[in-house]
Amino acid sequence: MKSTTKTVFNRSLLNQSVRNALYFSGLVLAMPALAQDAQTTEKTEEVETITVVGSQIRGGAISEALAVSVVNAEDIETMGVDSGDELMSLIPENGQNFFNEAENISGGVNAARGDVGAFNLRNLGTGNTLVLLNGRRLVNSATFQTEEVGGSFVPVNSVNSNTIPVVGLQRVEVLRDGASAIYGADAVAGVVNHVLKSNYEGFTFRGKLSEYDNFSRGSRSFSIEAGKDFNDGATNVSVFYSFYDRDRVSSLDDERWASSDFRDRLPEDSPWAGSTDFRNDTANSLYGKFDIVPGNEGDLDNNGLVDSGGEFHVYPISDPACADGYQLSAYTCGISDDDAGFYRLDYNAVGRDIRSDLQRNNVFVFVNHEFDNDMESFSELSFYKSQTNMVRHASASFSTSELVVSANNYYNPFGGL
Repeated sequence: MKSTTKTVFNRSLLNQSVRNALYFSGLVLAMPALAQDAQTTEKTEEVETITVVGSQIRGGAISEALAVSVVNAEDIETMGVDSGDELMSLIPENGQNFFNEAENISGGVNAARGDVGAFNLRNLGTGNTLVLLNGRRLVNSATFQTEEVGGSFVPVNSVNSNTIPVVGLQRVEVLRDGASAIYGADAVAGVVNHVLKSNYEGFTFRGKLSEYDNFSRGSRSFSIEAGKDFNDGATNVSVFYSFYDRDRVSSLDDERWASSDFRDRLPEDSPWAGSTDFRNDTANSLYGKFDIVPGNEGDLDNNGLVDSGGEFHVYPISDPACADGYQLSAYTCGISDDDAGFYRLDYNAVGRDIRSDLQRNNVFVFVNHEFDNDMESFSELSFYKSQTNMVRHASASFSTSELVVSANNYYNPFGGL
């Protein structure tokens, strides 16, 4: 006998149960989604601005936002800067930027002669930062500077930050990450975009006078912002002009920096007292060391005019070592002692400029026009001119090569001997 068990389901009850289960499970699943949407809405409201650095970038495929720092016009005015190199030196993202011109002769950042400021984002070297003006590339300065790359000094170029009219800046956008995949190889360190004010209306005049306490040096600057609408507001002309004039500052203007040898500033009980690490001068003498060509010594060695190696050192006549030497001229003496050392040159004591004499003019003009068909045209005119004069210290031009002085040369102290 076969027993069969039959289970009968009520289809209407089953459908109702399934619908109820799906409904409640949908509510449970929807609660995190609703919370997530609420959080997303809150985060979206926290985003104040979206900055686009550059435009019309073809082939740049990015899937995430990049870190951008923005310095607006109010920040720039608060800083009280007069030039682009001062502005860059105050932006944290910019790396080493020598503000003291006295050090630019030895190579490195800002070593280009004249009124040249460098861009050196994240200390990755000048020439590796893309510099834009209103989203378009700026050309490099015609002058070059030497910078250490791979253990040796090589010439590099940089956009001159002083050509940018600081007075007309609306904001400065600094892309703090490498963006060579988007902008090209010159954006390895990042991008700096300068956005100028456009469609400006009104007139603003600013002036600034700066003086030092310990010596009569100073600087003067003034700027003008002017703009006006024409053709019932369809056309706007904006003009930004700045003038900057400063006096030279010499190392002899203040006794605190009249010598580059800082050893006397250390207390006697200092563990660094007398250390040559604080000497800060150079063995590349201003007066030089000379070798007599072998075979041409004549009576020089017999008369004690050269040492056993056929050499003699030239010292200033005021140096105490000249008491054991012989006079070459009214200003110099010769020392033929084998133990004579180099006459070390004190950069600051001979007089060099810590800051150059400079006059700078910056002009930028906007002409914008909106046509009836909603098309817009714009024109940008820029003018930059600067004149600078600086007294540098002597450099050792012949430290790696010989300079031959013939017997009848004016600079030969022994004449026809």
